[in-house]
Amino acid sequence: MTDPAGPTAPTDPAGPTAQTGPTAPTGPAGPTGLAADEVLVGFTRALGRAGLAVSPARTAAFLDATAALGLGDARSVYWAGRATLCSSPADLARYDAVFARWFDTSPPDGRPPRPPAYREVPQAGLDRPPAGEGG
Repeated sequence: MTDPAGPTAPTDPAGPTAQTGPTAPTGPAGPTGLAADEVLVGFTRALGRAGLAVSPARTAAFLDATAALGLGDARSVYWAGRATLCSSPADLARYDAVFARWFDTSPPDGRPPRPPAYREVPQAGLDRPPAGEGG
């Protein structure tokens, strides 16, 4: 007997196999048919199974960070997760291993991109009255 509601999503979006997880989503639903949030939450669950202490608050922070950075770049997803889901240096190797299996890609080399360098911008002096006012 078939379900009248049609096919349902898996109850645990932890990926299709233990070896390989879904690839990064390409739109509202990734190539696996799962929504982007399901893929990302599945990733956090896989990290938890690998021994990382991933709380609901950390998962929410990860989802917020990936929403802000976008899902089109694996490097952005990687650094969003590393910044929000790792709580100690001991987590980094496990994070990298799970990321590589889950998203079927190697972690990016190097460090996250740096913000633009600080540069000083000249400002008008505050000790002079504005032009046209007594002086």
